[in-house]
Amino acid sequence: MSLQLKRRLARPLPKLAFAAVAFLAAGSCVVRGQISTETARLQITVLQEDGSPLPPADQPMPLSLGGMKRFQVVIDAMMRDGSIDTRFNGYVRVSVQPGGVSEILGADVVGRNVLLRNGHADSHMISVVGGYGDTRVWAEDMGYMPADPTKPPQCSNGLDDNGNGLIDYPADPGCAFANDDTEDGGSYAAGVSPAIHFQLPTLAQVQGYQCPAVGDPACAVGSSGTPFENEQVEVNDGNGVAPGEGPTLIVTRVSADGFFATDVDKTRPPEAQGKYNHIYAFNFNIPPGMRVCDRLTYLSGTMSEFFGFTEIGFPSYKLHQWRLPVPGGDPGDGECLVPDPNLITDTMLGSSDAATVALEPWESSLVRVQNVTIGKHFGPDKASNNVFTDNSSNCDLNDDGKVDFDTPGNPEMACSNACAADRECVDWSGYASRGNFRVVVGASTLGILINVGSVPGFDPLLEKGRTIKSVTGTVRHFSGGPLNWTIECRCADDFLYCKPGDTECENNAQPKSTKESCVLPRTEYDPNEGTN
Repeated sequence: MSLQLKRRLARPLPKLAFAAVAFLAAGSCVVRGQISTETARLQITVLQEDGSPLPPADQPMPLSLGGMKRFQVVIDAMMRDGSIDTRFNGYVRVSVQPGGVSEILGADVVGRNVLLRNGHADSHMISVVGGYGDTRVWAEDMGYMPADPTKPPQCSNGLDDNGNGLIDYPADPGCAFANDDTEDGGSYAAGVSPAIHFQLPTLAQVQGYQCPAVGDPACAVGSSGTPFENEQVEVNDGNGVAPGEGPTLIVTRVSADGFFATDVDKTRPPEAQGKYNHIYAFNFNIPPGMRVCDRLTYLSGTMSEFFGFTEIGFPSYKLHQWRLPVPGGDPGDGECLVPDPNLITDTMLGSSDAATVALEPWESSLVRVQNVTIGKHFGPDKASNNVFTDNSSNCDLNDDGKVDFDTPGNPEMACSNACAADRECVDWSGYASRGNFRVVVGASTLGILINVGSVPGFDPLLEKGRTIKSVTGTVRHFSGGPLNWTIECRCADDFLYCKPGDTECENNAQPKSTKESCVLPRTEYDPNEGTN
């Protein structure tokens, strides 16, 4: 601990801080209609829809992202001594975390606000959507009083009704909403219920896909985005089930800025196998100690859509370092569980929209293309009149280091669109900035982008127009432009290129198995241990 930090921690609290602590310890006091209440907290009791107790933690309720789950809720305003504050008469705001409240049924309900009379609200039926994991019902006294529709509410009447020098919502902090009929704040007493135990979402559910059972119509419906955007989510890791006999998260790639994982659960319905069960975790750097084939026994983070690419940010994870079998010796944990790659063909790449339909279920998975050709219109010279040659595919016409996609009618935009329409054209700016280059896939006029930055010694510019026998890697989505899918090789094992005239390679070479590709040996020896 630094000396400066120690000095800061040693400073005495200001008087205002002590006053705040004392206020919280003593409970909240508010005057309603000249009647003073001193509510310390709100107590929330939750039962199932039929009035039975909630299931225990080891019997979580099924996760339902699309439907509603109803619960009975009773709310009481409590004094510090544990008795009901019978002087409390006001509305409290009800919410659910994680998830949301879609409807509240019962007496004295306005939206998601419930009236407590004499400190008590009888059973109300609340409908919860999007609950997962340990979900809790919250209630808070915000000082909200719904307005009589026949007159303007105090928080929208242009008057300083409580004489504090502030007028209406949102200037007056006592106004919860514009239709609040009191400018006085509430007690801000709050309460949270015991946990309602739902199952944790699987990787597929995090990706927005549901397939509950064989033949369920939901299995045919995909999703292009996560339903948990900007939410902190813990993913179902199988809780120690045998590999493949439930959610089993296997690391398929370790990159410079994170890692990729696939759920190899074999118990999913056949029509769901291989769909949406992959994820990229953005870690900002290489995850220490992680290798391809390792199993994640815990994974959580913040879900987001980065230009159409679903990812989990700021990940927290626990790792089981997979022990590969030793021939004639230790069987370890068994063979590596990294799945075989999905094969992308030209029929999937008829158009940008068709490619998205075909590849969205495989986002972040291992994929492969075979016998593809590097676009031959590939070079740093500027394109002339939107015509591309073997040395000219550069649309940065004004040399400012970027292509202008924002200005309508801009010649650089027209040039870029023309390049995208030419299946042999490799956008020079994209290659120069990110290393992505286009390959021709069979009869497809679209093709796909690949990135071989992890393959030493291969220069696509020097090999333009030539055929690559096989490219394997994780597939990434970027929503800008028609060419928005990129295969990124993990290491040299993922790339099979036969030099011109090498007939032995052309006739007999085969891609390396994903059970072995990019699987690096784990070493315990640290040459710097003495100076660490």
